[in-house]
Amino acid sequence: MNRFLLLFALLILPIIAYPQIGGNSAYSFLDLSSSARATGVGGKYFAGPRGDIALSIDNPSLLNQEVHQHIAFNTGFYLAGTNFGTMVYGHHSQKLNTTFSTSANYITSGKLDGRDEAGNPIGDFRVGNFYLSGAAARQWKNFTYGVQLKFIFSSIEQYKSLGLAADFSASYFKDDKDLVLSMILRNIGTELKAYYKEQDREKLPTDLAFALSKKFEKIPLRLNIVAHHLYEWDITRPKAKKNQQLIIGTNSMTERGFIDKIFAHLVAGVEVDVAKPIQLRIGYDHLRRMELGGEEKKGLVGLSAGIGVNIQQFRIDYSLAKYHSKGTLNQIGIAVNIADWGNQIN
Repeated sequence: MNRFLLLFALLILPIIAYPQIGGNSAYSFLDLSSSARATGVGGKYFAGPRGDIALSIDNPSLLNQEVHQHIAFNTGFYLAGTNFGTMVYGHHSQKLNTTFSTSANYITSGKLDGRDEAGNPIGDFRVGNFYLSGAAARQWKNFTYGVQLKFIFSSIEQYKSLGLAADFSASYFKDDKDLVLSMILRNIGTELKAYYKEQDREKLPTDLAFALSKKFEKIPLRLNIVAHHLYEWDITRPKAKKNQQLIIGTNSMTERGFIDKIFAHLVAGVEVDVAKPIQLRIGYDHLRRMELGGEEKKGLVGLSAGIGVNIQQFRIDYSLAKYHSKGTLNQIGIAVNIADWGNQIN
């Protein structure tokens, strides 16, 4: 039990030095969902069931021997040519009693219109972000604890930045109840090299989260709930006052209400087994709805949905998420059990 006390200390103590939320930190792309399956249930699936190597990119303690020689590819398509993708491979070592994974991740934009200080065109440019990661996890009784290291490279026009980050997590699996509980501290780290010399090094989008996943016995449904950014109470941004235009220099903004502040921390979703090989998914992210939905006519912003199909050694996932009224993210993922595939070929 001492090892878990030590792990808990590692999870809790660093948050005092790294309290950053999206929009206030470098490398905010680290918060993107790495899995189409996770996107379908709201964008965060930190307490997913065993056996899905793609989910381990966001939580290394989901690694175990069931993902041995599994490989997964995920890619997402957004507005104006922006897309992102991941590739991850898992390997279990019987000798070390440890499961390892390695992944490569990219986020690129379409062509952007470059302008100088006077507004004159200076040519097109692109934005590219990449990171490589390596993770390891070990099991102890019903617990699995894991760590992941990420080496980050970001390029915006001629400006370049390098960074290093780590994730620490622990998960509890109650197999007879089909229950998973996870605690994770994500993106602890900093820039190693800022975008330009005069700039101070920025902190990363750190997140302390608790997640629960439960599959019910009498109905074919799995519930997923994630509470994120637990180190800070108010993670909302002020909203415009009703019937007032936003005018610089005037007090036209008002604080969010108590209910919004609570639900801003929560992402919820469900998976439903509609047939043996098919799952349907739906999710909701309240913070996304508040920040990107505008003040009126939010529509379906904050909602997401998806479908998953298991065919022998293949798993195919497709999801879409409404980020704002003018844009929808489409994401697709394919996972392959290489070991089983090789056995069938032979």
